[in-house]
Amino acid sequence: MHIIELSYLKHLSILADDDYRGHHWFDDGDRTGTGVRRMASPVQIDCSTEITQNNEIPLFTIRPIWWGGLIAEFCWMMRGNTSLESLDDLHQGASKLWRPWALDSRIPDTQYGSVYTVRHIGKGYGYQFNGPLKKLETAILAIQAQPFTRHACFSLWEQTDLKHMALRPCHGCWLTFRALRDPNAPEHTRILTLAHTQRSQDIAVGAPYNVVFYQLLLRVIVAWLNAQARHREKVKWVEGWVTHKVDDLHLYVNHLDQAREMLARRESLDGCLLSVLPPTATCAFNPPPEWGDASLADAMRKLHPSMFVLANYEPLAPAIKLPVAV
Repeated sequence: MHIIELSYLKHLSILADDDYRGHHWFDDGDRTGTGVRRMASPVQIDCSTEITQNNEIPLFTIRPIWWGGLIAEFCWMMRGNTSLESLDDLHQGASKLWRPWALDSRIPDTQYGSVYTVRHIGKGYGYQFNGPLKKLETAILAIQAQPFTRHACFSLWEQTDLKHMALRPCHGCWLTFRALRDPNAPEHTRILTLAHTQRSQDIAVGAPYNVVFYQLLLRVIVAWLNAQARHREKVKWVEGWVTHKVDDLHLYVNHLDQAREMLARRESLDGCLLSVLPPTATCAFNPPPEWGDASLADAMRKLHPSMFVLANYEPLAPAIKLPVAV
C-alpha cells in the first residue's frame, strides 16, 4: 500500500470520526446542498521525498478505482480536449461524471447546412493545460533550458476564463516543477519533482484520481524530456516525487458509511501477514519512438490510453459506490 494512500486514510479517519468535531473538522454547507465535513486547516496528502521506483503508481487499493476512466480523462486533458465526445472516444462512457455540468454549443455544419450540438466543459482543464497559452509546455521549456529555474510554474485557475468554464478547476490551482541534482548520481542527472496545490478535494471520490493524475503527469514529462535529450542535450531526467497540498479537504455527509467501510477494510489488513497486503500497482508509459520528436504540446495531443500499461493492481473488492454531489 503506497505511502500516499496511507496518508489519505489518516485524513479520512479524522473526517469519519464524530469525536474529532470542533478540533480537526467542522460541519458546513456547500454548493451542492449535500452538506460536508471540512478539515479545519489545509493538509498535505503526501510529504514523501521518495523517488518513484519501477514505474510505481499510487493507485488506491482500499477500493477499486476505475482505471479506464482515469487514464482516458488524463489523456483527454493533456490533449487539450474539452468535448465530452472526444473523452468517450478514448474510453466509452468516460464522460459520465462530467455530464451533469456540461455546456451545450450549437455548431453549424457548413457541408450539410445543418446545426449540431456539442457537449463540452468550456475553457476548463484541457484548455488550460494545452490550449492557446500552452501553459504546461511553457513551464517545462523553462526548466529544460535552465534546470535551476524557479519559474516553472502555472495555474489552471485563469480568472478571465472562469465564466467560460462548465466547472471551475478543483485541482491544478498551482503547479510548480523543480529540477534537483542527485548528489549520488552523475552530474548531468536531474530529478524532476512536482508540487501541486488543490483548492478543493472530495476525499472519498476525487482524491484517489487526483494523486494518480499528477504522478502520471510527472512520468510523461520525464519521458518527453529524456526523448528530447537523446537528440539535443546530455541530461538524464529522473522521475521524483509529487507533493499534494489541499486547501479544503472535505467529506460529503452522504459518504460517511462508505468512508467507514474503507477504514474497516484497512483495519482488517492490520492483522494479516505482510505478504497478503495489496501490492503497489505499476504503470509503464510506452509511447511510440517518434513521440519524443514532437514539441511537448504536440506530443501531449498524441497521448492515448493504449500507451499506458497497468500491472499488479489488486484492489480490495467489492466496489464501493459513491454518489457524486452535483
